[in-house]
Amino acid sequence: MTDDRPNFEVLTVEEIRHRYRLAGIKAEPVNFDESEVPDSLKYLIPLARVWGVGDDVLREDMVEAADPAALKELKRAVYAVDAELTEWLMSPAALAVISPAYLAFSSLRMVADGV
Repeated sequence: MTDDRPNFEVLTVEEIRHRYRLAGIKAEPVNFDESEVPDSLKYLIPLARVWGVGDDVLREDMVEAADPAALKELKRAVYAVDAELTEWLMSPAALAVISPAYLAFSSLRMVADGV
């Protein structure tokens, strides 16, 4: 007989944070193929490697611990190319195959939008 129960747990944010800290999980540089990033956005790659963390809770903790001035500069840098970023992220080619670069830049934009 097969087990039809879902293979996941529902936890509160605090329970997730507690588990991460006990396990020593921390953000590491996000790895992606730089050639997938449009030329006009390549200068944001260092920011995407740091802030492109896919885990919402971990990313939120990073934002809370970050220097407000650095976050303000991040927002300025991302918003300076907002049209180009939107064009790439909403392009049929990018949406057809969601790449690690796409996910990292989407997470970076979430940080900028939240600042």
